[in-house]
Amino acid sequence: MKRMKKLLAFLLAAMLLLSMIPISASAYTTANVSGYNINVRYSKTDLETSRDVDMTAKVMYQGQLLGTLSIPDVRPEYNMTFSVTGGNYEIEDVVLTEGGTALSYIEGDSTSITYQFTGDWDYHSTATVEVNLCPPYENPTIVDRIDTAGLIEYRAYEPALLKFLKLNGVTVDESTEITDVDVHFVKNYVLGSGEAGFGDTPTGAGRLPYFVAVYSGAVDAGQPENFRYLKISYELGDGTIGSAKVYSGDLRFVNKSTLGGNYPIYEIEADNDDIYSVAFYKQVGGTTSTWDLYDLHFVERGNNFADHKMPSNPTYGGSITFINWDHNENGGDPFLPYEDINEDTVLYGQVLVAGNQGGTVLHVMNTENALLNRYLELYQAQEGADQNTTISDVEINTIMVSSATQEKNTNPDFRENGWNDGHTHYVVHNREVPGTAAEGWNHHIALTDIASVTINGKVGDKEFKVEIPVSENPGDFSVVSVDSMEGGVMGIIAELIINPKPADPDYDDWGDEENPTGDDLYAQTGVVVDCTNGTAGHTDGEYELVSTEGTMKWSTEQNAYVYEIEVKPDAYVGKYNTENTGTTHTLSPDNQSGTIVLVFRDGKWSAVDGESTVTFTVTCEGEQGGGDPGTEPEKPDEEVIATNFGENAVKVFCTWKPDNHVSKTYNLTADAIDVGEPYPDGDTYYCDVTIFAASFVSQYTPDGVKHELADASKNTGSFKLYYDGDGAKWLLAEGQNKPYVIFEVTCKDGGSGGEPEEPNEPTAPTYDDLEDLIKVTVDCTNTQINPAHPNGNYELMQGTYDVVKASTGDTWTVTVRSGDYIVNYEKENGNVPHGLTNDTDTGSETVSVVKEGDDWKLANGSAPTTITFEVKCGSTIVEVPGEGEDHWYPVYVDPEDPTDPDQTGVSDLLETDDHIQYLFGYPDGSFGPDRNMTRAEAAQMFYNLLKNKNVDAEPAFDDVPEGAWYATPVNVMAELGIVNGVGDDKFEPNREITRAEFTTMAMRFAKVPSGGVNIFTDVNPDDWFYSYVVNSIQYGWIEGYGDGTFRPDRLITRAEVTTIVNRMLDRQADMAYVIQHRAELNQFTDLTTEHWAYYTIVEATNEHDYKKPAIGEDWTSLKK
Repeated sequence: MKRMKKLLAFLLAAMLLLSMIPISASAYTTANVSGYNINVRYSKTDLETSRDVDMTAKVMYQGQLLGTLSIPDVRPEYNMTFSVTGGNYEIEDVVLTEGGTALSYIEGDSTSITYQFTGDWDYHSTATVEVNLCPPYENPTIVDRIDTAGLIEYRAYEPALLKFLKLNGVTVDESTEITDVDVHFVKNYVLGSGEAGFGDTPTGAGRLPYFVAVYSGAVDAGQPENFRYLKISYELGDGTIGSAKVYSGDLRFVNKSTLGGNYPIYEIEADNDDIYSVAFYKQVGGTTSTWDLYDLHFVERGNNFADHKMPSNPTYGGSITFINWDHNENGGDPFLPYEDINEDTVLYGQVLVAGNQGGTVLHVMNTENALLNRYLELYQAQEGADQNTTISDVEINTIMVSSATQEKNTNPDFRENGWNDGHTHYVVHNREVPGTAAEGWNHHIALTDIASVTINGKVGDKEFKVEIPVSENPGDFSVVSVDSMEGGVMGIIAELIINPKPADPDYDDWGDEENPTGDDLYAQTGVVVDCTNGTAGHTDGEYELVSTEGTMKWSTEQNAYVYEIEVKPDAYVGKYNTENTGTTHTLSPDNQSGTIVLVFRDGKWSAVDGESTVTFTVTCEGEQGGGDPGTEPEKPDEEVIATNFGENAVKVFCTWKPDNHVSKTYNLTADAIDVGEPYPDGDTYYCDVTIFAASFVSQYTPDGVKHELADASKNTGSFKLYYDGDGAKWLLAEGQNKPYVIFEVTCKDGGSGGEPEEPNEPTAPTYDDLEDLIKVTVDCTNTQINPAHPNGNYELMQGTYDVVKASTGDTWTVTVRSGDYIVNYEKENGNVPHGLTNDTDTGSETVSVVKEGDDWKLANGSAPTTITFEVKCGSTIVEVPGEGEDHWYPVYVDPEDPTDPDQTGVSDLLETDDHIQYLFGYPDGSFGPDRNMTRAEAAQMFYNLLKNKNVDAEPAFDDVPEGAWYATPVNVMAELGIVNGVGDDKFEPNREITRAEFTTMAMRFAKVPSGGVNIFTDVNPDDWFYSYVVNSIQYGWIEGYGDGTFRPDRLITRAEVTTIVNRMLDRQADMAYVIQHRAELNQFTDLTTEHWAYYTIVEATNEHDYKKPAIGEDWTSLKK
């Protein structure tokens, strides 16, 4: 009985003791964040007396906060496993940002990751972690893999690392320094004995700089498949510091082992062959020292360089690396632009460093047998040559280069000269060899001293020898230096031009003199006789050339053969007198002559822009018009005319690709016009201003494509001025509308490397035929606005339609594009943005027309038609309190025009010249235009726009932990004085920012203006933000609500932020360009053309090139 009592007492004591121990259980929580389920499995405490932690997990992706997850009652020092399901992302890592001592990695793979949470806790403590998402793991590419459990060496060469940065959007050049390379593994990896990571110092082994790491292949930990990403840290030449991550799917591992295949040495490359890095290195120090990068270029695959037109020795992973190719390392380009050397033979000089010999190796390139072809042409030009010889009959045996004095040549015995294995280039040894062996052997000749190239070859059994002299006029051959060194020393790169003379232009080139077409030289050239006596009323005479004989010569300016035709005036003035019976015209001034210049390119002759027409000025004794115009005024100056009347005066329109190549409007310049002499008409003096096409056509290069006039004869336009005697000034005459002239052009190469299609048949309808048949209406379908926008009714505008011949019959299809009409409509309605009502609309409408007799009619027989484009406007949304709920309706508030950022001072700190993308969307494809912006996101956005991000900034706030995605932007903004925090050394990074706070942050980038008027009823002089808001009103950055309020404490949306920042930077979307290129823009699932800030957001989220006209912004191309 006593034993039983003792046992019961023991059990009771044990139960009491156990009750004092915290009881834990396995817990599981999950939350949906931006479409992904974030899952956490952890140990949870169940007793109130237990030591527990309430944890908040912030889910991040590339610095953006996606959402938060609450994890209650976490028991410290027990494992926590994080995973993500339901999306295309994985968990990269988890970072402790607040509370606790450490978050220690335990294990992980591509699906989940486990940590242990430690710390010294009170009851009910709190902690915060960041769960960083990343793209899903993809297997890298592995070439010549060796399976091993032993050590594996990895090498990351400098050219390959620079290419990685380029592919990640970093602007790198030869001054970029790689400061560190690191690997983030999928499964945790701890270095063992004899193992080492990449570190921050490249090795000099092998002379080409590379970073090296040695990992163990045991249990697959150090294998390539365990690399989640490669992190590359760098410093740009301007001091900017940054890093880029290259994830597994973009990595390529190439085994370069030469040790029997049992010790892998993997070179890490980009798994992308679309571009090559072309790196030039020079030797520094002794022969075993590391080479030094002194020039770097990136070349797209498919051009001559990437197809190995240049010798590649050695190559490293999609990189072409040249050692000691000395092309003046102190300046100048390393090689000719590849588009200029296509089909040309090129000579490169490589510095020799073996032993004590000096000189160069000359590489004579052979691309697609161009070298053989041109040598054959020269051979056939020799006396007795077989003119029917074909390329396959020719064998080039030897090539030798001789000096100007003919006292020596590079290699009289042709020792070691010859084709390389791939037959892509012929090597001529041009070097000095020391000692007696040099007699009769190789000698170095500076490239500036080369006088001739001698080719020895064979056609069938017949040998031939051709010596090609160097000359200014290369009927045969010339050397053109890309860059030169003082004294003509060795080592510059030069181009060999072998370009036999073409035949003189013949009848096929000149065409039909009576009925010339656009490609005929008769149509491209001509003579004008201009009577300068304004009182006579004689119009200009335009004539075809009487004589087409000229002189051929080489033009260094055109880099081609030209044909110069001297034009005498007598025959043309005689024709002009015949046409103007009863009047004799004489040259004024005397002794005039002119020259028309043709150029030979792409196998044909064509006229040179600006040198295709000759004008002779004459005068006569003529009758004066009725009335008394008074004293003749002085002719106005070209500079004055261009300034006073030149804005948006000329439009250039591409008839070849009007959908892709948007028309552009240009201002006049003094050198592009000619002001005629004043002439009276009645009681008023007039003068005509001639506009020349050449300078405007040369500026028009959409997508980098050069253009030329569709009809070379239509190379001028004009407008008329009249003299206001009372005001003593020249004014625009009645009926002179802008643009004064539209120059129609076509792509020089069709925009895609080929010849343009043949122009429309001569029977196609002209603008004069169509303007009465087709009208255009723009209809705003937004019924919410008051007052409503009236319909816009327009005549058919030139340059807004395409005419295409139908496949059968005599019908022609006219396709009218909406862009220019919508732009005009917006201008008529307060510049309110409009977009097509339906996103699926193509933005164009078509009608069919047919010619009946001399008249054009609609093909369906109906009366003239009106095309209607339905659009819907965006607006500034205004909130107005109502009964029980808020009512929203659009009200248009017309803010002040924003002040130039150079005047406000914004351009001192922020990038305003380059229109970069400074805002991005979320992983689910949305932009969140109506989503509120956090204080950290605002700091990050302005950090994106900083010109100089290399700011030495210390941690500024207690609640901005090191390692947080926003830490650097917030600390830099604090160092620059843009943000001050909220007190108590706090910044509150994740709190959403108010309109007053954001306006204050924005204004701190600007100078403080004087004066200013407060227009808002809820902004008072004693408010802390008063001066910032009033100053931003002066700069035209902000606008209020329809009830006269600013609402400073209201949270600001991302769309409102975008509006303010675009005004700060003086950025405005080109609405016509956006409408016509909508499919090429960055797309967001929650942003349509109906959103009031659509164009504003498009401006901020699409990097682009542009031009600044007098009003607005003309986009020229998108940058991806």
